[in-house]
Amino acid sequence: MVQLAVFQALGHLLDFDSYIREGDSQVLAFSRALDDSFIHIRATGLFSEPSFYAMNVLPVSMLNVVLLKRLNLFSAIGIATSLLCLSVASIVILILLFPVILLVTTGLWKKVTIVLILLIAGILISPHIISFIEQRLGAEADYDAIASRMIVFNEFRLRGLYYNLLGNGFLWDERVRLGVTKMVGANVRDSGFYVYTLYTSGVLGLSLLLLLMWCTLKKNLLLLYCIACILLFKLHVMTGTFWLLLTFLYLVYQEGTKVRSSQECVANT
Repeated sequence: MVQLAVFQALGHLLDFDSYIREGDSQVLAFSRALDDSFIHIRATGLFSEPSFYAMNVLPVSMLNVVLLKRLNLFSAIGIATSLLCLSVASIVILILLFPVILLVTTGLWKKVTIVLILLIAGILISPHIISFIEQRLGAEADYDAIASRMIVFNEFRLRGLYYNLLGNGFLWDERVRLGVTKMVGANVRDSGFYVYTLYTSGVLGLSLLLLLMWCTLKKNLLLLYCIACILLFKLHVMTGTFWLLLTFLYLVYQEGTKVRSSQECVANT
């Protein structure tokens, strides 16, 4: 929020990512898709890309909503800034997660308030967001984002039955090109965790992942849906974010189990 406000007011980018690193980083805060927008940067916070910010902040914010059964201030800030960072993936995932916020919010007046706020905000900013997405994806303002993510599907078509069943493995040498199509690691990861799992562990690994999600969370369909949406981000097993998210999910699930058990005890008493 500070980074965005300072740039909007003074035109100076606070490069927090380079401040906390040993050397300067390439911060992807600028986009030609924002040339005609009232927002002039894609704020990145302490990260190098808006999508990295969103995939760290939005999952925790939404899991807090599911655990607490309400939208508190911290979750609201996390959700709002995940939208303002203008990550296309974050925008799509937020739209998918909107029903979760309504379902966990108790009280008709609270639901109406949230709907009204989102409706007003949508009327004000949706034209700019739609224009940004059209420029970003349709007009290829910065690069051909769709073609970059389609390379991995061409890899699935060409790599053969064995690798499609069992995958190419999780440990890559990023200095060399990958697979039959000689793509880079970003071509796999940027397509989301499901596609990444299909590439690394094949149909078998993806099937086991989906089965594990269902068996673990089938008693809490709201949490299952929330996690299913969150995994559309470009998470992968070689980043700390993925394991921190799993740890947080475990704590959320355990806390939710304790709360339900306590409620059942009180009801029985």
